[in-house]
Amino acid sequence: MNNPIVETFHLDWRLMLAQLINFGIVVLVLWFFALKPLSKKMQERARMIEKGLADAKESAERLAEAEKERKEIIQEARRQAQKILVEMDQNANQERGQILAKAEIEAERLSEEGKKQIETEKKQTIQQIKKEVADLVALATQKVLSGEVTEKIDAEVIQKALQEAERELKK
Repeated sequence: MNNPIVETFHLDWRLMLAQLINFGIVVLVLWFFALKPLSKKMQERARMIEKGLADAKESAERLAEAEKERKEIIQEARRQAQKILVEMDQNANQERGQILAKAEIEAERLSEEGKKQIETEKKQTIQQIKKEVADLVALATQKVLSGEVTEKIDAEVIQKALQEAERELKK
């Protein structure tokens, strides 16, 4: 049984069988003590990575949702600010109108009071002028007629002088 391969390579089947058994034992030891725990660790690590990716995706979705909500809040705030500005403008216009109306009424009242005061002063002045003219006419008539004037003539002369004075003042 001399096999040329066995003789050339000096192979011993018992030694090969022992090496095969040793290799099997090493594989089993590595399988139970290294590969199985390493496989578990790798699976756990894969789950953690998947969970991290899922959490990151969820966080990105929440961030996008928060950004959208922020934009909506800003738009609503702008709409409310615009509404407030319009209301303030309307209120300002309304108040301005009320103030102008009050000022116009006050100006009219002051104008009327001024006209009344001028009219009163005019009447008083006319009365004073009438009195002074009557006194002057009476004095002049008395001097011209040298004391022979009766009260009736005096009253007529005064009345005519007053009428002429009024006509002159009306012009």
